[in-house]
Amino acid sequence: MNNTENLNTKYQPKSINDLILSKRIKLKIEAIIKNNNAQNYIFYSKKTGTGKTSVAKIVSAVHCRSQFVEESNQVEVIECSQKRHRSIEAIESLKHRSSRFCATRNVFILDEADSLTAPAKESLSSLMNEREKIQFILTTNNIESFPKKLLSRCLIIDFEPDSSVSALINRLEYIFNNELDSMSEKDRKAIRAIAIENQCDYRKAVQELEMYINISRL
Repeated sequence: MNNTENLNTKYQPKSINDLILSKRIKLKIEAIIKNNNAQNYIFYSKKTGTGKTSVAKIVSAVHCRSQFVEESNQVEVIECSQKRHRSIEAIESLKHRSSRFCATRNVFILDEADSLTAPAKESLSSLMNEREKIQFILTTNNIESFPKKLLSRCLIIDFEPDSSVSALINRLEYIFNNELDSMSEKDRKAIRAIAIENQCDYRKAVQELEMYINISRL
């Protein structure tokens, strides 16, 4: 393993099948991919690590690959938790940049979009209304922070945690087997304990698995 690459990065889900989602959410995401329209979305969950950002990246990538070859598309991920991306000036910059794009569809993923300032959210709402070829996918843990006008321009997907721990155990075992040569019964019990303790937070579960693997290598 590359020592500079953590396991959450190395094993970031690349397809819907890699994600730990409830059946209801998985069906909704599959429908979004199949319909392939330029609808704006808010992926919401009060809990962290439920797959919102990973799903946003997968949906965007699939939509862009499914366009005709002669058409161009652009996807950009913007970390709204970073101070320089929170302001109304940041949203105005998106408006200016998008006007210069020749892409058939420009997809902006606004991660942790609740970090945007109130004026920035109002500006974003107006931008959604003005530009037909721009698609926004917002992720948030605090949907109450958005103005009603913005909410009305998005389809809201509530990312409820998967109630089954078995899928998380399978994913953690897959990662473990890729990192180490063999898995003992002790390892299986440890992985099950990690999954049960972090059932609703995939990211934290992988972080704890990484710590366990590092100790096992000593």
